[in-house]
Amino acid sequence: MPSAPAFGYTLRFDIYAARRKSMFWLLWVILVGLIAGWAAGKIMKGSGYGPLTDIALGIVGAIVGGFLVRLVGFEPMGGLISSIVTATIGAIVLIAIARKLK
Repeated sequence: MPSAPAFGYTLRFDIYAARRKSMFWLLWVILVGLIAGWAAGKIMKGSGYGPLTDIALGIVGAIVGGFLVRLVGFEPMGGLISSIVTATIGAIVLIAIARKLK
């Protein structure tokens, strides 16, 4: 009978799998934030705020958009398109609030 791999081997494998998953999540957040921030800047008739600010607007917009979507009664679904739409809605709300406060 083949023996099972040593405990340290499986533990190391699980750590590497978790690192890859967290790196993928970070890339996902940056990609969605960049697209949502750029789209919100274009929809709000602005020229954008630069890539880093667009990413920040998109990431914070995703949080705000997720809250607003749940407040209306919908449940945000996973996936690229729904994530971008939700983050864009939140970023538009943030830009509108920032322009009103100016």
